[in-house]
Amino acid sequence: MLQTDDVTHSVNICNPTTAHRRRRPWQRLALVAATTVALAAGPAAVAGAEQIPGGAFCLGDSVMLGAGPGYAEALVSCGLTDAVVSRQMGEAAGIVGSYLAVGYEPGRVVIHLGTNGYVAAGQVDAVLAQLTAVPRIVIMTVQLNGQREWEGPVNDELRAVPLRWANVVIGDWKAVSDGHPEYFAADGFHLTAEGAAAYSATIDAVL
Repeated sequence: MLQTDDVTHSVNICNPTTAHRRRRPWQRLALVAATTVALAAGPAAVAGAEQIPGGAFCLGDSVMLGAGPGYAEALVSCGLTDAVVSRQMGEAAGIVGSYLAVGYEPGRVVIHLGTNGYVAAGQVDAVLAQLTAVPRIVIMTVQLNGQREWEGPVNDELRAVPLRWANVVIGDWKAVSDGHPEYFAADGFHLTAEGAAAYSATIDAVL
């Protein structure tokens, strides 16, 4: 498993008009932005909060975290971002269920998970079975630049998902970012400001 430092599990209310760039994300993974509602307060605290009209619910790991609120500020299509370090696909069904249980009804969803370990079809299906009312779900492939053995199997599993779920499309971050070392920090996974912009554009192209 990719070993990363823990950060506060948080939910970010993203302002899509924010255009400024802050310190690079891999230098600030311990930061919780002023616009953050700690998940310790529960999804109920977020469900009643002001959200960006039409913005997607974006669920992910530290790659998405680094592109989002408080870091690169690049996820302009995400109205609500829940992304933390070391998260794996097996956790996603419970997280989604907790939001739905308090009445949160996303109109669109983006999922980026698989950086930290293998993904099983059953794990993905457990998430998507709860989101059949969502007309558009984007699943992002992962880019590990050949440094983890699960990269290929994870992406094969993710690319097969639209064959089972008609409301799912693939945001192929792996294909988009291949051959672009300028998109990545020294670890080869996390994003530079340029990489975050390209990552966001990949989401926007299919969302």
